[in-house]
Amino acid sequence: MPEKQPKYKAFRYFSLLTELGLSLICPILLCAWGAGYLRDRFGLGNWVMLVAILFGTLSGITSAAKLLLPILRESQDTQQQR
Repeated sequence: MPEKQPKYKAFRYFSLLTELGLSLICPILLCAWGAGYLRDRFGLGNWVMLVAILFGTLSGITSAAKLLLPILRESQDTQQQR
């Protein structure tokens, strides 16, 4: 059974890394796409793109923090139990 534990951890960390990357990139890309649509459709200035990228970045950081905080707490709890 000890051989399966490292594989399980590797898959877990790979999935967490993938989820972290997607949670950081997707809000930025979606906000930038929406800003481009608004700019082209309604003739708004380039400032809309800047505001959208700022909101997307803040949203990505917030979602990444919500993803990582429980994992860090779990890690600290397991280290304190040892």
